[in-house]
Amino acid sequence: MLEVLQYLHGLNPPIIHRDIKPQNLIRGNDGRIYLVDFGAVQTAYREATAFGSTVVGTYGYMAPEQFRGHAYPTTDLYGLGTTLLNLLTHQNPGDLPQKRLMIDFRPVITVSERFADWLDGLLEPLVEDRFPSAEAALDALTNPLLTSRRGLSHHPNAPLVLHQPSGSKVKLSRSRRRLSLSIPPNGLRGEAAGVALFALFWNSFIFVWTAIAVSGGGAFFALFSLPFWAVGLWLMWPLAKAIVGKFSLEVTGDRYTLTRQLWRWQKQCEGGARDLYDVKLTTVYTQNSRPVHAVALNAGTQTYKFGLALSAPEKDWVVSELQAFIADQSTH
Repeated sequence: MLEVLQYLHGLNPPIIHRDIKPQNLIRGNDGRIYLVDFGAVQTAYREATAFGSTVVGTYGYMAPEQFRGHAYPTTDLYGLGTTLLNLLTHQNPGDLPQKRLMIDFRPVITVSERFADWLDGLLEPLVEDRFPSAEAALDALTNPLLTSRRGLSHHPNAPLVLHQPSGSKVKLSRSRRRLSLSIPPNGLRGEAAGVALFALFWNSFIFVWTAIAVSGGGAFFALFSLPFWAVGLWLMWPLAKAIVGKFSLEVTGDRYTLTRQLWRWQKQCEGGARDLYDVKLTTVYTQNSRPVHAVALNAGTQTYKFGLALSAPEKDWVVSELQAFIADQSTH
């Protein structure tokens, strides 16, 4: 179908079908796919010359711009995307859930994340956010490098995206307009294990010191341990986050939602996706003269730090993915 659209859109003037749907595709005995029923092209031309514009298409398969009487070559790409959704779900795409005009198809189909990201490129509500042509969509579908997440950034200076480290429990997916990042409790491993041992040693020492002072009748001297207890509690905070803390970042359309959860406590922050302008590793503290890093995401005047308990390769990978996503936003 992409090869057919590449031919039609390459004509002068380009022919835009406007009504791509399963009923207008025929699979021949030779295995080839044929596109039929160009009545919408004739209707659109006749109505446009007589009245200026008209709404042509089929509900559920029409791109948003068709409801305004407009159509572009990428409009047919949207129709192809909705046709694929019909084949995958056996439902009218118009009946599928939506988030900010974007069809939320992931919960109702089972496909690879790479193919889901490619579908996003067909189904973007805004014309400028879709694949720019059938040729570009075909290249992204057939070229493994472009189809992978690292190939989603079309900016010439886009940062290199690293591979997800094996064994990582972090869940991350992104397209040009959508990002989902979920960091589950990481447990006592990596830098978190070192923090746990140091916190255990520190608090055990302070406990023994305080107990000896109190049992010896030196309650007044025990008060001097309070600042050290404060440090001990501060050390337990990142430890608690590593064991039961969860973090998630969702970017859909023009909004982002950042959620922190510690057991039953939850805090949520929201803002505009265009406010996300930088991400990097930052030093939170030093341990045995070695810096311990967290991911620092800058959004407007806010800086969100997370991922302290992740391994160093995981942090580098998350930063590279977020940098590529932010670079994508700067091109739209």
